[in-house]
This record gives sequence, structure tokens and C-alpha cells, in this order.
Amino acid sequence: MSLTSGSFAAFLAVTLVAFYLVPRRAQNAVLLAASVAFVWTWGWLALGTLTGLTLLNYALGRALPGRPQWLAIGIALNLGALALLRPGGLAAPLLGGLSAASIGQANAGAGLLAPIGLSFYVLAAISYLVDIRQGIVDPCRNLIDFGLYLGYFPKLIAGPIERSRQFLPQLARTRTVDNEAVARSTGLIVLGLFRKLVLADSLRAWIPSEISQNPGDLPAPMLVLWIVAWMFSVYNDFAGYTDLARGVSGLFGIQLSRNFATPFYSRTFSELWTRWHISLSSWLRDYVYLPLSRAALRRDPNPRRFAAVWVPPMATLLASGLWHGATPGMLVWGALNGAYLVVERLLQLGRPTRPPDRQPPARQWAGRVMILSLTAAGLVVFLFPLPSAFAYARAILSLDPLAPMDYRLLAFVLPSVAIDWLQVRGKDDLPFLRWPRLAQATLLAVAVLVIFLITRANTVAPFVYQEF
Repeated sequence: MSLTSGSFAAFLAVTLVAFYLVPRRAQNAVLLAASVAFVWTWGWLALGTLTGLTLLNYALGRALPGRPQWLAIGIALNLGALALLRPGGLAAPLLGGLSAASIGQANAGAGLLAPIGLSFYVLAAISYLVDIRQGIVDPCRNLIDFGLYLGYFPKLIAGPIERSRQFLPQLARTRTVDNEAVARSTGLIVLGLFRKLVLADSLRAWIPSEISQNPGDLPAPMLVLWIVAWMFSVYNDFAGYTDLARGVSGLFGIQLSRNFATPFYSRTFSELWTRWHISLSSWLRDYVYLPLSRAALRRDPNPRRFAAVWVPPMATLLASGLWHGATPGMLVWGALNGAYLVVERLLQLGRPTRPPDRQPPARQWAGRVMILSLTAAGLVVFLFPLPSAFAYARAILSLDPLAPMDYRLLAFVLPSVAIDWLQVRGKDDLPFLRWPRLAQATLLAVAVLVIFLITRANTVAPFVYQEF
């Protein structure tokens, strides 16, 4: 059951009615029951896997205080489950290439299969165990709340990766959903649907399937335009999901983290990773980058040394690549983005640098263009197997400026740029809520109409990150 489907809308309506009919002390149980039902729609085996992981991490969390050895065991078990069960993982040959989604659709049940969103589930569990070990949080003693922390249905498919220190306290207190909260949640839902259905899926539908098979036979300028279209499609797909999840969750009075903050307006690579997939980037910063940096500086306090400059960013981005998929292409993508950060750091050593927002406007725009260009170049190895990626890169280098271009793709790129520009100017992800009422009503009517018309065109595709 996808968050963009009519069945999910009905499911959400029933859940909201049940949630507000029961007493406050039973509301978390209602949300957990809804989350269980949601996972069931993807397949009962997926539900069994997530239930087992939930009970395992609940027990590990209770056992951790005073027994630090359980942390390494817990991390190993969670990463082992991820490596074994995710699509394309170690168990894939034994599972016949099936996915949790296919099991749910076919109502089949042969073999243990990976649940949707397993990677997000595992990282949330690991952060919980590490935070207990570091004394940041206490073990959760309420199994209902803990199950909801890991399996809350709005964030289950593709995050954001919530930290227990922010999420669990919300479950313990009385939540108020007033008119302002409903307006903001509704705005996020409409924005998420627009990003996903109108922008992301339409862009993906324009991209021909043969671009990864015979890129040399296609016009090089269009190869450039198509990779830009892919970049904006992936962005709006994932950002659209996050907006949807945050909006749905807000209707229950639970705030989820913002996962994207206008990343294509970044002026440095360091800034990019504070704006793109924020929950994953901050997870990697806190649990990979900073421990490695501290370890390097303990061995040698000189921040210019190889270990301090090269190892933390490269290891962090390689870990990000592995999280996206244990393939050579993902490792190359991770190494390439790690190298971007290293070069940026080397250029900053030994000379004072002003924050990006205090630099001259021309330099800021030059930085944005550079970040967009190099990010798009890295996307080639992210999207295609390495042989196809190299063929694609060679075809682009043979660029013929006189070759024909189909600029209709920009009709779906420019609205994305405009939305982000409004968010940057308004310093808010929903600047539209400050517009006059007539302008708000007009925008809402147009957005809903366009969403309706697009869904009639049968271009709706699964969320890009739901198989992670």
C-alpha cells in the first residue's frame, strides 16, 4: 500500500477516526496496530521480520546498561540482518529474487523476505543502542512505544531516520493538533503529492529506458538533459515522500524530521550534506564521521595530517554508498563524493574562509552551479551499472552543441527550482501558508487539479527509496 494510493487515503481516514475516538493512553496502541496493518499489506513475512527485529532490539536495549559488550553484538546482528535480507543481499539467491512488495501483491509466502524500508529500520535501531551506551537516552520500557518508534507507518517505507531522543518523548506527552497544525500538515501532504506525482514521476516517464543500454546512439545534449531530469526526479521523489510522511504524521500530533532543505541551492559540498537526506547525513556524521575524526586527532592532534583530512570523509561516504547498495557502482559513487569533500577541505586548509552566506553573490552562484554539475556527474554511477555509466560518460564527452534538444523536460524541472527558491526566500518549507487567503486557495485548487490530471495519465511509479 503506497502512500500515494487511494487505499492509503482510506486507511489513513480510518486510523484518524480510531485515534481520536480512543482515550489518550490508548492512542499509541492504535498507531501501533495501524503500523502492523500497514506492514501486513506488504506481506506477512515482512511483518514477521520486523517483529523479530523489534523484539531483538528491545531486549538488547534493556540489557545494555552495565553490559557494554551487548552494543557490538546488537550492531552486528542488525547489520547482519540488513546484509542478509535487503533486496540484492546475501540471501537473495535463496529467496528467488522476490521482494516484500511482490509477496504482498501475490499473497505468496515462500521464504523469509526483506521488509520495505529495512535499511531505515536498522539505522534507527543502531542509533537507539548507541545512544543508550553513551548515556544519551535510557532504555525504553514500554514495548508499544518502542515498536512504534521503529515501525511507525508514515516513516516506515523511506524514513526519515528518527532518533529515539526526539521521537520517544513525543509518544509520552499529550499531543495537541490545532487548526495551525492541520493546515501545516495538509500543506505538506499536498506539496509531497505534487513533488512525487507531478514532478518526479513525470520526469521519470520522459526518460527513455535505452539510455543505460546504448547511450552512444543517443544525442549527447539530451544525455546531459536526461541526467539532470533524473537528478530532479530522484530529489522530488524522496523529498515528496518525506513531505507526505511529515504531513500524515502531523495529523496525529507527531513531528517527523525535515529530510531535505533546498539542497540544490548548496554552495559547498559540506553544505550539500547538511541539506540532502538530512536524517541519513546526520546519522553518518554522528556515528561514523565524528568518531573517526576524534580517533584521528587523538593519535595526532595536527588537523592537516592524512588521517584527519582523508579518512573521515572517505569512510563516511563509502559507508553511505554501501547503505545504498553493496555494488561497485555505489562504492565508486561514495568514493567520488568523499573525494569532493576531501578536495574542498584541502582547499580550505591554511587560509581563512567566509561562510557561504557571507560571500559575494556571484561566488555563491558559481558554487551552486559547480555543486549541481559535479553532483549530476556522480549520479551517473549511482543510477547505472559501471559499464553503462562509463559508456554514458564517454557519450556525453562527445557533446555536439548543434544536436537537437527537447526542452519540454524543463517544464517539470523549473517548478522544482521555483518551489525551492520560495523556500529559501521564505526560510520555511511552507512559505505559501503566509500568503493571502485567496492566493492560498487558488494555489491549493490548482495543485489538486494538476495532481488529479497527472494521476489519470498512469505515470505513477513506486518510491525510489522504498526498496532500501
